[in-house]
Amino acid sequence: MLSLVRPSEVTDFVAEIGLVFLLFFLGLEFTLGRIARSRQQALIGGAIDFVVNAGLGLVIGVAAFGISFGSLVLAAAIYVSSSAITVKGLIDFRRVADDETDLVLAILVAEDLVIGLVLGFASGGGGAVDETLALVGKAIAFVAAALAISKWLSGMLDRLLDWLPRESFLLATFALLMGAAALAKEVGLSEAVGALMAGVVLSETSVREEIEERFFSFRDVFAALFFFVFGLSIDVARIGSVAWILAAAVLAALVGRWEVGTWPASWAG
Repeated sequence: MLSLVRPSEVTDFVAEIGLVFLLFFLGLEFTLGRIARSRQQALIGGAIDFVVNAGLGLVIGVAAFGISFGSLVLAAAIYVSSSAITVKGLIDFRRVADDETDLVLAILVAEDLVIGLVLGFASGGGGAVDETLALVGKAIAFVAAALAISKWLSGMLDRLLDWLPRESFLLATFALLMGAAALAKEVGLSEAVGALMAGVVLSETSVREEIEERFFSFRDVFAALFFFVFGLSIDVARIGSVAWILAAAVLAALVGRWEVGTWPASWAG
């Protein structure tokens, strides 16, 4: 079979950068005030999302693989939304500043945190309680530190970025973004959470609009590469062997997403 491009470490790295930029731009739109307003939505919406979608995924997983690690993987796949696709939709349809986006962001962050904890429980220390508690502590500390920096150090960051020459300004912003994503991955969270919090930190600065303007083309290029690399990972020839599982998963995801979109949205007005 003809293959012009194959998945590799390089394509995986490019895809990660694409995801990082998408979440970074979403974070730039969210100040501490918007996050504070969505804290109840994150708890209620996140809980409904977990019970409904993870529950449906687990039912299909057990039916397909029995009580096994495979059933948990399938449950997680059905439960988690794609941060990249969701954010790309919000940006393309110009809905980032709309009120309902607060709830969307809250559910995305809740999912990323839950999946980070689930993966840590499944792979770290054989699911040992101390390993899981350590991961929970790291996650809370990471988010709290980012919010604290946004609240108390945004002024210093603002003056520093405004003082730097343009080339250094670009490099410093890029370093902050990639450093936050790498740190989040190091503590067991996804790079998306780190990129999102980096955007939140810079959303309080006066150079936010300039950052958006100068990194706009980076976001679109790497986002396109992210979806291209995602396509490379799909082996169409193997879909037939899991057709009924795929059909059930798609149906469960459609039903679950509809319910999760309806109940918390109605509750939140």
